[in-house]
Amino acid sequence: DTLFVEDYAKGNKSIRIKEHYAVVLYNEALKLTDSVEKSKELSRIIPILDTVLSINPRYLECHVQKGLINLKLGNCQSAVSSFETATKIAPSFLSAQGSLAVAYLSCAREKEAYDLSMKLLKTETSISDTTFNAYVGASKVLYNKGFKTESKSLGKELLKIHPDNDEILNLLGIINDEEGNYQEAYQYYQKATSINTTNAKVFLNFGNTCFRLNKKQEAIANFEKAIQINPNYTKAYQSLEFVYTNIGNLDKAKYYRSKY
Repeated sequence: DTLFVEDYAKGNKSIRIKEHYAVVLYNEALKLTDSVEKSKELSRIIPILDTVLSINPRYLECHVQKGLINLKLGNCQSAVSSFETATKIAPSFLSAQGSLAVAYLSCAREKEAYDLSMKLLKTETSISDTTFNAYVGASKVLYNKGFKTESKSLGKELLKIHPDNDEILNLLGIINDEEGNYQEAYQYYQKATSINTTNAKVFLNFGNTCFRLNKKQEAIANFEKAIQINPNYTKAYQSLEFVYTNIGNLDKAKYYRSKY
């Protein structure tokens, strides 16, 4: 670090040293736990990158680095600008395009984020776990912001890559539930719960779908599993009370009502 500081201060070394120094600062800043201090350290990197870009405006790595920093700082428009510039310099640099999709989401440009994500998923021959998880996050954001059709389409594309991703399976279960496609939702939840046996919320969702399909005993089993995972899960107790009331077992309904 001392060598980098000295070289940067002299200003007579290559611009690549400055860019490498920025990377060192960035990685060190990410280790900080104090959010104010982290923002302060990230902010001081941008002038270094701007110095490099003033010398070489087409320095791809600097545009990407600047975009990542602005994303961390919550400056989504600046991040979009940096990533868009990077993709113009190197259209085949898929990592920059993936980051651009994330930046679009941060700026509430959901349709653009969706279109770019779908394009990338059909283009990339291999995808890292980090990038895949970013797409999973994007599908959840799309759903939460009301873009259910886009979220569903993106989720299905993601399952082609990782068919056993329980987060996407659960999300597709929820969307199909809300669309009234209970049999499809059942299949997604069934697979999700077989993969991840520790998520109480998914078992609750599965139980609700079972009830809608008149699979009441299976619904009870899923609600009980949810409670086994989380003994303080009020919604699961309420669901068991509801099911037992529905089938006329009032003693059981009363018992579960007393639990919350």
